[in-house]
Amino acid sequence: MSTTADIINSVSRLVTALDELLQTDTVESIVRLVGRFGIGAPVKVGLDALGKALDLILVWLGRLDQVFAIDDMLQSLQPAFEGLTSMGNDDGSAQNPDYATLAPLINAAQAAMRVINKLAAGVHLIFETVIPRQAVISLRESLAHLKETLADLGEQLVNPGKGASKPVPSGGDAAGLLAAGGAA
Repeated sequence: MSTTADIINSVSRLVTALDELLQTDTVESIVRLVGRFGIGAPVKVGLDALGKALDLILVWLGRLDQVFAIDDMLQSLQPAFEGLTSMGNDDGSAQNPDYATLAPLINAAQAAMRVINKLAAGVHLIFETVIPRQAVISLRESLAHLKETLADLGEQLVNPGKGASKPVPSGGDAAGLLAAGGAA
């Protein structure tokens, strides 16, 4: 079974291959040939379908962003819980007698900190060693740019002389980040 990292790596290779293809003279020749035969609209339908497939991948990457948001949320909660836990002793009792009524809250904050630390450790393990966040960001950017290039190419097919293909940043950055374990 493929892991999420395998899928990201495969999609990155797909983006790189499409990037290389779109930068060849062959694509320009095909655009001219399609224009000469007057079949730009049907070919554009195929490009639009590929764009929709890329949209599905972008939605999937968005779901990964939701998981990355867990780490962001944990980091934002940590200072509040640390503040509460610093008022208490290891046993949850208040260090200062004036805070004695806060003992249940201090105890709960200490328990929450233990949970937050475990969740944070798990998230970091997954996303720093298995799926580096930067690899996902790089792949998303490459896919968005590839969609734009395909849209420009489709426009050229139905309106010759009106768009220009733009080079697509390679999805290889994401694959490279995965291979490097997230080191950028």
